[in-house]
Amino acid sequence: MTLETDGAAPHFRGAIRLLYWLIVALAAASFAAATVPALVNGFFGVSQFQDDAFYYLVPAKNFVRSGVMSFDGVNPTNGFHPLWMAAVTLLVWVTGADAPPETHVLAVKALEKLILAAAIVACLRFAQQAIKRSEPWSLGYLFVALLLLFPLYIVFEQGMETTLLVLLFVVAANALLRGQPIRLGIALAALFLCRLDTAPLVGLPLALWMLVRGDGPRPVRVLAIVPLLIAGAAISGLNLLWTGHAVPISGAIKSSFPFPAWHGGFLREPLIIARLHGWGTFWHGINIILTGGVLLTGSVFVAVGRYEDRGKERLAMLALVGWLLLANLLLFQKWEKSIDPRYLALPMTVALLVLGSSLQALVARSPMKVGPAPSHPQAMRMALLLLAILPLFALTTLSWAGRFASSLALRQDPVRDLFREVDHVLPRDAVIAGTDVGALAFWTRRRVVNLDGVMNDFAFQSRVRDGQLRAYLREHGVSHIATPLWDRAPNHTGRPVEPMYRSLVDAKAAAGPGYECHPYYVYSYVYSAFSDRFCLSGSNEVFRRHWGKDGNVNVAYVVYALP
Repeated sequence: MTLETDGAAPHFRGAIRLLYWLIVALAAASFAAATVPALVNGFFGVSQFQDDAFYYLVPAKNFVRSGVMSFDGVNPTNGFHPLWMAAVTLLVWVTGADAPPETHVLAVKALEKLILAAAIVACLRFAQQAIKRSEPWSLGYLFVALLLLFPLYIVFEQGMETTLLVLLFVVAANALLRGQPIRLGIALAALFLCRLDTAPLVGLPLALWMLVRGDGPRPVRVLAIVPLLIAGAAISGLNLLWTGHAVPISGAIKSSFPFPAWHGGFLREPLIIARLHGWGTFWHGINIILTGGVLLTGSVFVAVGRYEDRGKERLAMLALVGWLLLANLLLFQKWEKSIDPRYLALPMTVALLVLGSSLQALVARSPMKVGPAPSHPQAMRMALLLLAILPLFALTTLSWAGRFASSLALRQDPVRDLFREVDHVLPRDAVIAGTDVGALAFWTRRRVVNLDGVMNDFAFQSRVRDGQLRAYLREHGVSHIATPLWDRAPNHTGRPVEPMYRSLVDAKAAAGPGYECHPYYVYSYVYSAFSDRFCLSGSNEVFRRHWGKDGNVNVAYVVYALP
């Protein structure tokens, strides 16, 4: 489709078209420079996957083998987001449940990159359409494209649903801004299936606005919210039939919604880390202060920008969604551990879309006082905005190009290598238990029982509450316990140690095998209760490796034979 601005002279249309396609070319070059090494590395099993990524791959393999969605192969679990689990399960079915682990890593990385490409293309396409229609959203879409390509952020390379989430939100936001209720309703339903907690934070506010203030006849607007209602009822109903609870076990463990649990310490943590490790760390990952600052600036700009056709109201709704997402992190979390940056990917996407769009609208309102008044001011402003953002895409491309050779040659994966060592030590019939054990289960290909509860069932929570952890382990044939050990509590959070991880803090056990008792226990977030404790001694160790420093903490990874 030809780029043009209404009434613009041909030379302005040509300049806008040239700048836009230069941005497209730079985005394509950045994507290629990032993707080729990632796929080559994936062939060797090298990844930046989170441990939670393997909480999808392992149950997917068990489901393909047995038809039961289970992490440990015995206890059914629903601790996952359905759409991403369906995608990963399809990949495992296509490649084979018994394929080498490297094949599954490569398949997930390829899917993630394919979705990333779709998200970038969507942003660029929507920007193109907005330019043609003289709508003030084009800069917002280009800001989101920069986020997706930003070389310092790894949240779109971690094997999780994050990239798909951003793609679906961009589609939903475009439908909202364009006044297309049916497309918005379908996108909100897909967004919910991709990340269940978006229902009250994104789906409900936008669906209500669409119903009350949206475009089109009322019957169409009512029809548009049906997909979200059906998806919500289906997931809640299936969970209720399966487990007796409407929410999945992961939601029951992680979220306190609707009961507030204030975590103001999350706001201090980025500043504490910056003071401890240098202010460069503040910009090297998405944090809540940076996200909130971008969203606040955009929200202020919304108020003073110039819009048509209720554009301000639509953009204000997106800003509201951003604030709801941040409020959820501060108000409704049971965990004390640091906010995972991937949970800030969607709020940052919203913030950048709002900031870019409101900034463009603000520029459109400002008078041009340099020289004689241009005959086509809107076209000139658009050309200047594209010219201003072009160097950011160029810097992104240069950054990816600069690391291309070293990334292409990368063959080491510390997590993979650690658990391959564990694999060589343990007998084939070993049954292991522990917390954060996704990668352990995936790379060792042993049966692993999840003790943080996220990939277990509600019955396990009752056993923890009743002080029956030791008995539970015996009943499930657990032969080994795997756990990190810390020589001290972390100092970067400014908060107490996470209850689930308090047993990890043991200076003597972290230092070496010469100790008599390391007390092991876990925690139930459903019942706010610690389990019974039992001793693991240095004589029970079958594997130990010094992992290195994590902030101020010396970490060892130890596997015990269960006494």
